[in-house]
Amino acid sequence: MNIEMKEILAFAMSREREAVLFYERLAKKSSNAAMRKEFLALSRQEQSHWNRLNKAFIDEKMFSMRKKVADFQLSNYVAKVRPVSDMEYADLLVVAMHREKLAEQFYRDAAFLVDGDFRDLFLALAEEEAAHKHKFEVEFDESYFSEN
Repeated sequence: MNIEMKEILAFAMSREREAVLFYERLAKKSSNAAMRKEFLALSRQEQSHWNRLNKAFIDEKMFSMRKKVADFQLSNYVAKVRPVSDMEYADLLVVAMHREKLAEQFYRDAAFLVDGDFRDLFLALAEEEAAHKHKFEVEFDESYFSEN
């Protein structure tokens, strides 16, 4: 496994670990029992993403690089807004939407760099992140606009 792929995988794994913790915190902040359950389910899904990436990290035969990458610019995929403890629920949903959008884009861009099973993994993760974003958009629409 070359250094670029190790860095890309390590970055993805760290983002997934952060997502697990983020959704656990969001669940604690939610006053809606159904959404609390949904956030905990998302946390488990993000943990499964980490598990799949970790398996790929360990099994370097799983993929091959399609092209050499000078700089994948990982900072492009980091949310610029970090949640703080006193954020309102609607603001946390906006942060969640932004995080999921960045995660989706990261996996789509990374898929372009690899072949085989690893490409399929990245594309599948991109689709799952897009579905997460959609859930937050629906929740934001239902909770924020129904209140105002």
